[in-house]
Amino acid sequence: PDDPGRADRPGAGPAAPVTSAGPSAAAAGPSDVAAPSPADRVVPVDPRDPWQAGAELLGGHALVVLGHRPSQLGVPGAADEDHPLLEALRDHLGDVLAERAADHDDLVVVSGLRLGAEALGAEAAVEAGLPLAAVLPYPDPAATWSPAAQVRFEHLLGAAERQVVLQAEVPPTNADKGVALDRRDAWLARFCDEAVVVWDGRDVALGRLVRSLRDHLGDEAVVVVDPAELVLPDGAGPR
Repeated sequence: PDDPGRADRPGAGPAAPVTSAGPSAAAAGPSDVAAPSPADRVVPVDPRDPWQAGAELLGGHALVVLGHRPSQLGVPGAADEDHPLLEALRDHLGDVLAERAADHDDLVVVSGLRLGAEALGAEAAVEAGLPLAAVLPYPDPAATWSPAAQVRFEHLLGAAERQVVLQAEVPPTNADKGVALDRRDAWLARFCDEAVVVWDGRDVALGRLVRSLRDHLGDEAVVVVDPAELVLPDGAGPR
């Protein structure tokens, strides 16, 4: 499985984040400026108040992509990147990100890199050349995924200009992992400026997350994408 099931409990507070900038951040300056050392790319966080520096950690106008996992979309095989529905969803997310980037020249796409909507949003950002920030609930959340899915995760994590890990140790149980995912969602709702959520309108847990995001960000800042309304790449029409 890609990760344990959990409910959205946005009130939980996160442990102190561990953050760093990815390899692409070092190349952002002029070619005649020396790349910073790994120590220079670490973003300082006050462990006494892990919520304080959240907006700074993301580095711009932050838009988070969340939503269904492949199994919830009816896609067999969690790492099947070429499934027509996933291709259509990736393309649609790319269009949404391009529209938002036209309004915000400092747009940063935020993703937890979970399989499904989160990974597709990250891929759309990379394809569009937009900065990507990965926010993980704990280290190596892909450890139990299939080998192909782990490779995909590592590729996207390597493409992220910034990485935020919200707690230093891997939770010992699936229940604890679910709590850590709730903390991550609460952190994202507090520090992101906009959200795109892939939601079929029926999943209860995602519905709670959409309401939490709207409460924090405002209704206009939360875009819901219904996968049933997507047009497949072969022109076959709605799913």
